[in-house]
Amino acid sequence: VPLVHLGALDDFGRRGDDFAILDRLSGPLCNALTGRTDGDKRLAQLEAANLFVNSLDEERRWYRYHHLFADLLRSQLTRLQPEWIPELHRHASLWYEEHGDTHAAIDHALRGSDLPLTTRLIEQHTLPNLFQGEVTKVVAWFDRLPQAILEPAPMLCICKAWALAVMQR
Repeated sequence: VPLVHLGALDDFGRRGDDFAILDRLSGPLCNALTGRTDGDKRLAQLEAANLFVNSLDEERRWYRYHHLFADLLRSQLTRLQPEWIPELHRHASLWYEEHGDTHAAIDHALRGSDLPLTTRLIEQHTLPNLFQGEVTKVVAWFDRLPQAILEPAPMLCICKAWALAVMQR
Protein backbone atom coordinates (compact mmCIF):
# COMPACT_ATOMS: atom_id res chain seq x y z
CA VAL A 1 0.00 0.00 0.00
CA PRO A 2 1.58 3.29 -1.03
CA LEU A 3 2.40 5.77 1.68
CA VAL A 4 1.15 8.63 -0.49
CA HIS A 5 -2.09 7.98 -2.31
CA LEU A 6 -3.61 11.23 -3.46
CA GLY A 7 -6.37 10.92 -6.03
CA ALA A 8 -5.05 13.86 -8.02
CA LEU A 9 -1.64 12.22 -8.27
CA ASP A 10 -2.99 8.76 -9.10
CA ASP A 11 -4.05 9.96 -12.49
CA PHE A 12 -0.69 11.60 -13.19
CA GLY A 13 2.01 9.02 -13.78
CA ARG A 14 1.91 5.88 -11.75
CA ARG A 15 1.21 7.75 -8.52
CA GLY A 16 3.13 10.96 -8.99
CA ASP A 17 6.33 9.30 -7.85
CA ASP A 18 7.44 8.90 -11.48
CA PHE A 19 8.65 12.45 -11.06
CA ALA A 20 10.37 11.93 -7.72
CA ILE A 21 13.71 11.74 -9.55
CA LEU A 22 13.23 15.26 -10.95
CA ASP A 23 14.34 18.45 -9.25
CA ARG A 24 12.09 20.44 -11.57
CA LEU A 25 9.08 19.42 -13.60
CA SER A 26 7.67 20.55 -16.92
CA GLY A 27 4.69 19.21 -18.80
CA PRO A 28 6.75 17.89 -21.73
CA LEU A 29 9.30 16.30 -19.39
CA CYS A 30 6.55 14.62 -17.38
CA ASN A 31 5.05 13.40 -20.66
CA ALA A 32 8.39 11.86 -21.60
CA LEU A 33 8.49 9.93 -18.33
CA THR A 34 4.90 8.70 -18.47
CA GLY A 35 4.03 8.46 -22.15
CA ARG A 36 1.10 10.79 -21.55
CA THR A 37 0.32 14.02 -23.39
CA ASP A 38 -1.36 16.14 -20.72
CA GLY A 39 1.61 17.04 -18.51
CA ASP A 40 1.11 20.82 -18.70
CA LYS A 41 -2.55 20.54 -17.82
CA ARG A 42 -1.96 18.13 -14.94
CA LEU A 43 0.82 20.26 -13.42
CA ALA A 44 -1.42 23.32 -13.57
CA GLN A 45 -4.22 21.34 -11.90
CA LEU A 46 -1.90 20.11 -9.15
CA GLU A 47 -0.68 23.64 -8.51
CA ALA A 48 -4.23 25.02 -8.50
CA ALA A 49 -5.28 22.32 -6.03
CA ASN A 50 -2.29 23.25 -3.86
CA LEU A 51 -0.95 19.69 -3.99
CA PHE A 52 2.69 20.37 -3.12
CA VAL A 53 3.55 21.74 -6.59
CA ASN A 54 4.85 25.28 -7.08
CA SER A 55 5.57 27.13 -10.30
CA LEU A 56 9.18 28.20 -10.83
CA ASP A 57 8.49 30.79 -13.53
CA GLU A 58 5.85 33.29 -14.53
CA GLU A 59 5.04 31.39 -17.73
CA ARG A 60 4.24 28.32 -15.63
CA ARG A 61 6.46 26.07 -17.71
CA TRP A 62 8.59 24.75 -14.85
CA TYR A 63 7.44 23.49 -11.46
CA ARG A 64 8.88 21.77 -8.45
CA TYR A 65 7.48 19.69 -5.66
CA HIS A 66 7.62 21.06 -2.13
CA HIS A 67 10.98 19.76 -0.89
CA LEU A 68 9.52 17.63 1.91
CA PHE A 69 6.97 16.09 -0.43
CA ALA A 70 9.70 15.43 -3.01
CA ASP A 71 11.74 13.64 -0.32
CA LEU A 72 8.70 11.57 0.58
CA LEU A 73 8.09 10.59 -3.06
CA ARG A 74 11.77 9.70 -3.58
CA SER A 75 11.72 7.55 -0.49
CA GLN A 76 8.51 5.88 -1.61
CA LEU A 77 9.85 5.21 -5.10
CA THR A 78 13.09 3.79 -3.70
CA ARG A 79 11.21 1.55 -1.31
CA LEU A 80 8.37 0.37 -3.55
CA GLN A 81 9.70 0.45 -7.12
CA PRO A 82 13.50 0.76 -7.13
CA GLU A 83 13.68 -0.97 -10.52
CA TRP A 84 11.93 2.04 -12.13
CA ILE A 85 14.62 4.49 -11.07
CA PRO A 86 17.28 3.78 -13.74
CA GLU A 87 14.70 3.84 -16.55
CA LEU A 88 13.15 7.08 -15.30
CA HIS A 89 16.60 8.69 -15.18
CA ARG A 90 17.30 7.42 -18.69
CA HIS A 91 14.09 8.96 -20.04
CA ALA A 92 14.86 12.23 -18.24
CA SER A 93 18.44 12.23 -19.55
CA LEU A 94 17.34 11.66 -23.13
CA TRP A 95 14.66 14.35 -22.84
CA TYR A 96 17.13 16.89 -21.47
CA GLU A 97 19.65 16.01 -24.17
CA GLU A 98 17.01 16.47 -26.87
CA HIS A 99 16.11 19.86 -25.37
CA GLY A 100 19.69 21.12 -25.11
CA ASP A 101 20.27 20.88 -21.35
CA THR A 102 23.55 18.97 -21.37
CA HIS A 103 24.23 19.32 -17.65
CA ALA A 104 20.84 17.88 -16.65
CA ALA A 105 21.18 15.11 -19.26
CA ILE A 106 24.55 14.03 -17.87
CA ASP A 107 23.34 14.36 -14.29
CA HIS A 108 20.41 12.01 -14.93
CA ALA A 109 22.56 9.57 -16.89
CA LEU A 110 24.96 9.45 -13.93
CA ARG A 111 22.18 9.19 -11.34
CA GLY A 112 20.65 6.34 -13.33
CA SER A 113 24.02 4.57 -13.56
CA ASP A 114 23.63 4.37 -17.34
CA LEU A 115 27.32 4.18 -18.15
CA PRO A 116 27.03 3.88 -21.96
CA LEU A 117 24.75 6.93 -22.10
CA THR A 118 26.95 8.82 -19.64
CA THR A 119 30.07 8.01 -21.65
CA ARG A 120 28.48 9.14 -24.92
CA LEU A 121 27.20 12.39 -23.42
CA ILE A 122 30.45 13.28 -21.71
CA GLU A 123 32.54 12.45 -24.77
CA GLN A 124 30.23 14.53 -26.94
CA HIS A 125 30.00 17.56 -24.64
CA THR A 126 33.35 17.86 -22.83
CA LEU A 127 35.18 20.02 -25.35
CA PRO A 128 32.26 22.36 -26.17
CA ASN A 129 31.68 22.91 -22.44
CA LEU A 130 35.38 23.50 -21.79
CA PHE A 131 35.42 26.10 -24.56
CA GLN A 132 32.40 27.78 -22.92
CA GLY A 133 34.29 28.04 -19.64
CA GLU A 134 32.38 25.28 -17.83
CA VAL A 135 35.60 23.70 -16.58
CA THR A 136 34.43 23.07 -13.02
CA LYS A 137 31.24 21.42 -14.23
CA VAL A 138 33.13 19.16 -16.66
CA VAL A 139 35.65 18.11 -14.00
CA ALA A 140 32.72 17.35 -11.67
CA TRP A 141 31.34 14.94 -14.30
CA PHE A 142 34.62 13.04 -14.32
CA ASP A 143 34.81 13.08 -10.52
CA ARG A 144 31.44 11.27 -10.44
CA LEU A 145 32.45 8.62 -12.99
CA PRO A 146 33.60 5.20 -11.78
CA GLN A 147 37.29 4.81 -12.58
CA ALA A 148 36.62 1.48 -14.31
CA ILE A 149 34.66 3.21 -17.07
CA LEU A 150 37.72 5.15 -18.20
CA GLU A 151 39.93 2.14 -18.98
CA PRO A 152 37.99 0.84 -22.01
CA ALA A 153 37.13 4.35 -23.26
CA PRO A 154 40.18 6.09 -24.72
CA MET A 155 38.20 9.11 -25.96
CA LEU A 156 36.82 9.60 -22.46
CA CYS A 157 40.38 9.52 -21.10
CA ILE A 158 41.41 12.19 -23.60
CA CYS A 159 38.43 14.34 -22.59
CA LYS A 160 39.33 13.96 -18.93
CA ALA A 161 42.96 14.86 -19.66
CA TRP A 162 41.83 18.03 -21.45
CA ALA A 163 39.54 18.99 -18.57
CA LEU A 164 42.27 18.44 -15.98
CA ALA A 165 44.85 20.29 -18.08
CA VAL A 166 42.54 23.29 -18.41
CA MET A 167 41.92 23.17 -14.67
CA GLN A 168 45.68 22.74 -14.07
CA ARG A 169 45.18 19.67 -11.90
